[in-house]
Amino acid sequence: MNIPTIFTQVEFFYSLACYTVILSGTFCAIVRWFHMCHPFDKQGDYFYPARRQMTFFYAATALQLPYVLCPADPGTWFFARSFGILYYPVCFAMLYHRYFQMGKMWRKVSSVFYFLTPFLLLGGLFIIVVFHAEEILLPYKLQWECVVGGMSILLSIRMIREGRWLIKKVDEYHTQNFSSDSDFPFAFAKKILYLPVMWLLVMWTQFLVDSQLLKAFVDLFLAAWQIRFLCKILHPNKLIHSAQGQEGMDTIAQDNMERVLQETEFFEQIVQAVDYQAGGGNRYRRCR
Repeated sequence: MNIPTIFTQVEFFYSLACYTVILSGTFCAIVRWFHMCHPFDKQGDYFYPARRQMTFFYAATALQLPYVLCPADPGTWFFARSFGILYYPVCFAMLYHRYFQMGKMWRKVSSVFYFLTPFLLLGGLFIIVVFHAEEILLPYKLQWECVVGGMSILLSIRMIREGRWLIKKVDEYHTQNFSSDSDFPFAFAKKILYLPVMWLLVMWTQFLVDSQLLKAFVDLFLAAWQIRFLCKILHPNKLIHSAQGQEGMDTIAQDNMERVLQETEFFEQIVQAVDYQAGGGNRYRRCR
């Protein structure tokens, strides 16, 4: 990868669009990691179960940096157009599982392998693009496209399974006339039910069409969508019906009550100190 010193206007547009996605993802990752609404931050792992995973996937958009530095290079372009179809299946599958099922996927060897496989492939492509694109990648472009496309299909199977489970869960909750005693976030689930399929279709279209202009417009839309989605998940979307959820809210309420009592006691001490000083000053003037 030879980084140019001068970009054409079109290349600058491609680079700027991808840089906007990276900047948006980095900003969202920082906010998602450090911000939790009060008082839900007292039970952060319960109300924000996928916070760490969401932070990671926001930050992972920075892997596209080689394309920002050199959008005209065929190797970096291949990496950039392959990124989405490898990234989004594992991203949505893990986030859906962690948030809606409250499960830790990395406890199973198959789940660890599922998570590591696309990022090992992306990491390998990253190194090849930066150092050996002309020797290893470009002469075998068709073979690499088959490998990336096949891997994306395999990864999408797990994502579709998670999506089918969520659809079934939403239907069951609706059939029960919303009377379930679980904390399942029904309203939030309905809004994002088909989101993974939508984004995967967009990324596959981008991969097959092989158009940098299309990617640029997708990147600009994605940058805005990432921030909008962040605003949707900053506040907990869980319903409090289960004993675990109610226990968490009771703990929060107790902590808040203790803090209010401490602040009230501190304020009373200040008032008493002010009254004491004011009384002492009046006695001093009467004595004179």
